[in-house]
Amino acid sequence: MSQDFEIRNELTWKVLAATGIDILETRRNESTARSALRKSASCVYMFVCGLSFLYSVMLLMKFGAISTKLIKSNVVSLINILLSFMLWIVIYKRKFIIHQTLVKLHSISVTLFHAKLPVFKHVKFIIFSIWLSLPVYCLIAIIVVWRTNNDYLYLWTLDSKMDLNFLGVVVLLFCPTLFYLPVITFPSFINMVLCMLYRNCSCLLSQYAAKLRLFKPGSLDIQFVAAYSTLIKITEEVNDVVSTPAFLCTAIFFSQMLTSLAWTFLTSGKRSAAHNLEIAYASTMSVLSAVSLPLAASTITIEARKIKLKLERLYENSLMDPAVNVQDIKIMQNAARKKNIEMSACHVLYFNRGYALALFGALFTYGLLFININA
Repeated sequence: MSQDFEIRNELTWKVLAATGIDILETRRNESTARSALRKSASCVYMFVCGLSFLYSVMLLMKFGAISTKLIKSNVVSLINILLSFMLWIVIYKRKFIIHQTLVKLHSISVTLFHAKLPVFKHVKFIIFSIWLSLPVYCLIAIIVVWRTNNDYLYLWTLDSKMDLNFLGVVVLLFCPTLFYLPVITFPSFINMVLCMLYRNCSCLLSQYAAKLRLFKPGSLDIQFVAAYSTLIKITEEVNDVVSTPAFLCTAIFFSQMLTSLAWTFLTSGKRSAAHNLEIAYASTMSVLSAVSLPLAASTITIEARKIKLKLERLYENSLMDPAVNVQDIKIMQNAARKKNIEMSACHVLYFNRGYALALFGALFTYGLLFININA
C-alpha cells in the first residue's frame, strides 16, 4: 500500500491504533518502540474492559438494591461490555485481512479509474464527535446535578458523596466514562470504520456505473466489462471481513436502545433531569450508529443493481449486433448474470433500506410491552 494512501486515512487508523489495533501494521519487521507501544495500548484497553466489567457488576448490584426493575433493564449493559470486548478481539484478529482489503480497494481504484480511494468529508468531525461526546455528557450531567441539588449522579460513585471540587469532578467524570466507553464510544467508532469500508465499495461501484453509462454499443471496452467480476469479488471480500463486526455492533446498539427504552418506561415519573440526560445520550448515540451502518451498506446493493441492469441491456444489444464476436458476448453474459450483492451480518441480518424501518418497528413493539409491564 502506498504511503499516499496511508496519509489520506491517517487520523482514522491512528485513533484505532490507540486502542491496540494497528490496521496499517504489516508483517514486516517493525521498530521495538512501535511494537511496545502497540502492545501497551492493547493491554490498556483490555484492562479498561475488565475494570468496566467489575465496576458494572457493582453498579448493577446497587441498582438491584434500589429497584429490581432497574437491574433487569441494565443487565443488558453488562452483556454489552462482553460483546464490546469480543468486538475488539475480532477486529484485532482481522487487522491484517482488513489491511489487505484496503490495499485491494486502493489498487482497483487506481487501475480502473486512475484515482485514489475517496476521502470522505466530515470524517474528522465524526471521529472527534464520537470520542468527545462522552466527556461532554459527563460535564453537562455534573452541571445539571449541581444546579438541581440532586443525588442521582452519586449513584455512579456507589453512593460515596463527592464534593464538587477538582478531585470530585474527576471522579464523577471517570465513573460514567468507564461504564460507557466500551458500551457506546468504542462500538460507535468501529461502526464508523465499517461504514467507511462500505462506502469505499459503494463509491467504486458508483464510479464503475458512471463510466459504464458513457460507453455506446459500438465502442464498448470489453476489458472494462470483465473488470466487474473483480469488483464483485472485492465487495464480497469486504462483506466477509465486516460481517462479524457488523453483527456485534448491531447487537450492541439494539440491546442498548432496548435498555434505554426500558429505562424510559419502567422508571417513568421517578426520573431526575440527570437521569433523562443519560437516557437521551445513550439513545442518541445508539440510534445514530444503528441506522448509519445499514444505510451505508444498502448503497452497495443499489449501485450493484444499477450496474446489473445496464449490463443486461448491453448484453441484449450485443446479441443483435453482428460486429460483436462470440467471446465478447460470453463475457457480457457472465457479467450480466452475476448474482445481486446483499451485504449482511453473518447472514442473519441483511442490510437494506427496510432494515431501519424493521428496527424501529421492533422497538415500538417492545415499548408497548414495557408499558403493559409497568401498568
